Amino acid sequence: MCGIYGRINKKSEINRGSFLSSLDTLKSRGPDNSGTYFDKNIGLGFRRLSIIDLSEKGNQPMFDGSGDVSIVFNGEIYNFKELKKELEADFEWKSQSDTEVLLNGYKKWGFDGLLQKIEGMFAFAIYDKRKDLLFFARDHFGKKPFYYYFDEDTFIFASEIKAIINDSEIKKKCQVDKLSLSKYLFYGYVPSPNSIFDKIKKLEPSTSFVFDIEKWEISDKKRFWNLENVEIRGDLSEKDILEKTEDLIKKSVEKRLISDVPLGVFLSGGVDSSLVASYMSQISDDVNSFTVCYKDYPKADETGYAKRVAQKLGIKSNLCYFENSLVKENFIEIL
Repeated sequence: MCGIYGRINKKSEINRGSFLSSLDTLKSRGPDNSGTYFDKNIGLGFRRLSIIDLSEKGNQPMFDGSGDVSIVFNGEIYNFKELKKELEADFEWKSQSDTEVLLNGYKKWGFDGLLQKIEGMFAFAIYDKRKDLLFFARDHFGKKPFYYYFDEDTFIFASEIKAIINDSEIKKKCQVDKLSLSKYLFYGYVPSPNSIFDKIKKLEPSTSFVFDIEKWEISDKKRFWNLENVEIRGDLSEKDILEKTEDLIKKSVEKRLISDVPLGVFLSGGVDSSLVASYMSQISDDVNSFTVCYKDYPKADETGYAKRVAQKLGIKSNLCYFENSLVKENFIEIL
């Protein structure tokens, strides 16, 4: 999962103790490693869950060869191997990570060019010390979270709100937004760009922006991709559509199986998860499925369906029992 956190002060240096305390609120997102970078009034932090390139070379914040460009990145770039082939001759490589591909891709193609090439789920920040700029982007459908706070003295970004309001002075400035609360009660979530707090925003999906430190302003905020711009073809037969759909789903599943650690699939026995599990079983010989079992709510329990699918596909079935007592025991951690 991983977690990113950063803070820029307009005038004062970063309080490292407070910074590390905020970064530690993201420990559950990244239990394997943590890293920081400080440069007077700028701090970048990262909590790592190791998936690709488990070595220390994959740690973050990651820097280019000159040390002038750095990145903190939460997510996974599905086509990083193909992009690395395009970049390979232009750089000396330190790792096998997709993070380094993003870093070098920015140097080769620029920020906008990079965003047109990458496929994946991501939220990242690139700090270019030479230009005194930070570049931010969130993936096409907003799978990875990105929150930010901005006032006349402070700019903060993080994977979760709790990292931002961990600072008591910032928390005092934030109030629950009544309109956002109404939307949450109506929709079950708060639509972007708002959050539950009035002064904390969510970056919208498929959106990027630049923070200019010298001018102390957010600029060039824009969508780098729009579903409405995808070509719709009307010349395909039903057979062509079915074959194309099957090919796309299989390739999508295959791209998401690039990992240096074992992978599994959440399996409910429904159409979506069963379809993903089926393609995984065609691609890999060692598939583990995981199903949440509700002993206290038998009407909501889907164990029977999931076990039938796992047996049919010949994959391993792991049942995870969820009981009321677990909610009570873990309530604070869930928050």
